Amino acid sequence: MALLLATLAACSRTPQREPQRPSVTASIVAGEDAAPLIEIVAINRLPLTSAELVDPAGATTPAARIERETLPTTTVERQGIGVGVSGGSSQGIEGVTIELPLFGSRRRPPPSPGLVRSRARLPILDGDAYALSWERSVVRLRFGTAPGETSLAEVPAPDPRRH
Repeated sequence: MALLLATLAACSRTPQREPQRPSVTASIVAGEDAAPLIEIVAINRLPLTSAELVDPAGATTPAARIERETLPTTTVERQGIGVGVSGGSSQGIEGVTIELPLFGSRRRPPPSPGLVRSRARLPILDGDAYALSWERSVVRLRFGTAPGETSLAEVPAPDPRRH
């Protein structure tokens, strides 16, 4: 009986939220005038507020514009079996209840805060210099605007041969 209860308890339904790990991609794209740009796409709970290319000497080239969109909120639930046991110490077990999630009759967790997809484009001012130093360059990102609600991230500059 104890093994059955342990097995059923291990399978119990636990609401799960989709992971909210920030993700950042950086790639080289051609701009409107065919000049190369670094395109940053970041998904995070905080909006991207600044992005800049930092070369090995510390010189920075900021993004001229950042576009943002709020993504719809979603939740994921794991389905399983719930178990309840009732009774007292002198009376023994009076009953066992097993709950199966049938026909959508399950509780939903509160929605998670939405994620923001941000897109920034940074100009590559000197393509030849970038081609020589891209491996030592980084893209510095700042997320959020409220005090205590900001974060910084750095990602490697993208390989110019992959565009």
